Amino acid sequence: MAGVDMNDQLRSYYPIGRKSHKWWRSCFWCLIEVAVLNSFIIYKRMARPRDSKPMSHFQFHLEIARSLCKEGGRKKAAAEAGVAAAGLANQAPNAHHRVKLPGRKKQCYQCHAKDTRTASGRRPETAFGCATCNVHLCEMVMNYA
Repeated sequence: MAGVDMNDQLRSYYPIGRKSHKWWRSCFWCLIEVAVLNSFIIYKRMARPRDSKPMSHFQFHLEIARSLCKEGGRKKAAAEAGVAAAGLANQAPNAHHRVKLPGRKKQCYQCHAKDTRTASGRRPETAFGCATCNVHLCEMVMNYA
């Protein structure tokens, strides 16, 4: 019983999940808590440097959160940079591509020319358009161009 009691006690100090009426969410968060706790126990037993004090349980949780935030941010930034570089490198210098144009939203050029209106009777407005032509174009027009 010492192992189970200690596990429950350590899990109760820094709970990760939230209460839920759906049983599978509670099971999911319980499994995540057990995995984090097991990794903390392994850290304390195996990765203890001789000349410094090991991290506390709270510091361990913070370090996991920081590393997860760094990983997510790095992947997102790398993905955005890769998409931008790949998209612009493959196109000719005068090719059309959709970007967010500076300034406020304006009416779509094509929808204005065709007198297309939304269900409420207004012309579609957008902040995006063709950077080459410097014309505001809504998503519908850019998808068919």
